Amino acid sequence: MVFNLITLFVFILGIVFTAVGVCTSKSEKRKEAECTSKVDGVVVDIRRERIGSSTGVNNTRTYSYFPVYQYYTGEHALTRKSNRGFTKGKYKIGQSVPVYYNPSHPEDCYVPEFSIKAAGTVFTVLGICFMTFAGSALLKIVIDILVRSFS
Repeated sequence: MVFNLITLFVFILGIVFTAVGVCTSKSEKRKEAECTSKVDGVVVDIRRERIGSSTGVNNTRTYSYFPVYQYYTGEHALTRKSNRGFTKGKYKIGQSVPVYYNPSHPEDCYVPEFSIKAAGTVFTVLGICFMTFAGSALLKIVIDILVRSFS
């Protein structure tokens, strides 16, 4: 019984992972398609943010560093924070980054270096693996139940 519940949980987890992965990938592809105007942006700040609620090795906190970049669309300066965090020192204030923005909605932008497209692929693959593993176990459970009921 416990095995059945764990298997079902892993299958549902696979569905969730796959959905998150597909949605992330679609969102990134949509940004790439819509954001066609290219400008050079500049990293204007690096925000250090604590990741998760637990502590790491030797009771140390884990942090990630999120670049804040500014870009100009005509006369308007727009500032955005990356959704993706990096290790300390990866980006420096004053560093140039290519920014692609949507000409119809300049606040919508895409920075290829900050893309989370790979995360979408990883989530999708993991989700499919979870569903395949748990699905085959669930199928065996269903077949065993059917065989017992018709015996």
